[in-house]
Amino acid sequence: DLKNVHLSGRDLIDAMEETGGIGVPAHPGRRHIGLVEHIEMGYDIGTSLRAAEQLNGGSSKQENARAHQLVEGRKLFGTGGSDAHFVSAVGKFMTEFTRPIRTMQDLVEQLYSGDYHPITLEDARVQA
Repeated sequence: DLKNVHLSGRDLIDAMEETGGIGVPAHPGRRHIGLVEHIEMGYDIGTSLRAAEQLNGGSSKQENARAHQLVEGRKLFGTGGSDAHFVSAVGKFMTEFTRPIRTMQDLVEQLYSGDYHPITLEDARVQA
């Protein structure tokens, strides 16, 4: 039940999977609030997690390194996000998909496929 605000992270991810969605934890490398910290404290995330934000524009290099270790160590798919709270930060990190995304279903299908990766603004400029 996705309306239940008391679901654990594990149950939330499972519920999303059961309803055809996908959960992608944001800024997992952040101290005190990120998924890595919770795992280090013994929290069991189960086996349903497919992806996590690997590069976050609001996270430090060390926090992004922790997220990278999570993604690599658990063989997850990685995304990138700018976490922009100001216009100047939009696009710092992004997720590059190999196929066009026009609908929510396109997005979910691509997230399930793993056919994407995080990139930096500089990476995008080089490709343009």
